[in-house]
Amino acid sequence: MKKDFIFSPIDNLKGVGPQLSKYLKKKRIEKVKDVILNLPYSETDRSKIYKLKDLEIGRIQTVKIQVKKLNFPRIRNLPNRITCVDDTGKIEIVYFNSREGYLRKLFPLNKFVVVSGKINYFNKKYQITNPDYVTSLEDQEYVVKNIPKYNLTKGINEKKYRNISEQVINNLPKIDDWLNENFIKEIHSKYHKKALNILKELSPNKIPLYDYSEFHIIETGSKSKFPIHDDTPDKLLSGVVYLKPTINNGTTFYDTKNGKGKRTVDWKVNRAVFFSRIERKTWHSYAGDERNNRIVLVYNLMTKNIKEVYKAENKNFLLGFIRFKLNPLLYRFFKITL
Repeated sequence: MKKDFIFSPIDNLKGVGPQLSKYLKKKRIEKVKDVILNLPYSETDRSKIYKLKDLEIGRIQTVKIQVKKLNFPRIRNLPNRITCVDDTGKIEIVYFNSREGYLRKLFPLNKFVVVSGKINYFNKKYQITNPDYVTSLEDQEYVVKNIPKYNLTKGINEKKYRNISEQVINNLPKIDDWLNENFIKEIHSKYHKKALNILKELSPNKIPLYDYSEFHIIETGSKSKFPIHDDTPDKLLSGVVYLKPTINNGTTFYDTKNGKGKRTVDWKVNRAVFFSRIERKTWHSYAGDERNNRIVLVYNLMTKNIKEVYKAENKNFLLGFIRFKLNPLLYRFFKITL
């Protein structure tokens, strides 16, 4: 793989012609690197295969069904219908403007297929109209999973963009981690036990939620600023160790998002700042001193069980989860957070 792959034009990828390139350009995706930087805003859960008796109208669900009958009306504008069954019921797969040969290949008679799409109910029958995915049992792993959702534009559907993003991911050059294994183990052994003890002191009810640790060495520009915010709920404990330079700005905490009750932990080399976030209470910000870049070690204790975090904090999960999903987008495009 050439080193300049990530900077190559998007139309170098298989399946990306002039028309699709035009649509992608509307989303400011012109080079392979733009696909890497275009992060998903959510995901669609297609990971569970449902029996037909357990379908819910209006939901996106995945089913494993046997093809029983293909109906191709000769009257113009009538949809094509494929009748399918499992051991609990019957469903119709409905297509508008699809060719007969294509559908016969997709739905071989008496064979089982995996179909994923939005469940409808019409004329006393379950239906999936123009399903998102249809595949054989041998290829079901391509569908039966959580699939990322992106902000797309007219002319680009999920399947097309997924094909593009997976091409990019599969062809990225392999880059060895510049941090060797011994250094990673040293950082973990140095901070892990201390961090757990701090979490136990600050938020003992979050200790059972701990899943893993993460750390980064981050350099921000001398003029870089991060607005007042509170950390994401997957961070049980947030830690920052000031590394370089000798003089810079520290981390500032506030009582409110409006900046009241301001207090700053001043910068000092090797000084560590740890806190356990609480929804809409642990407001903080940081900024460079406009003279030197700011280099820190970030060490966080993390969880995958976000719902239990809100329960531990006695906060509303739904409202908090919406903030959790929206804030990265709001900051990326508008430099604001909720």
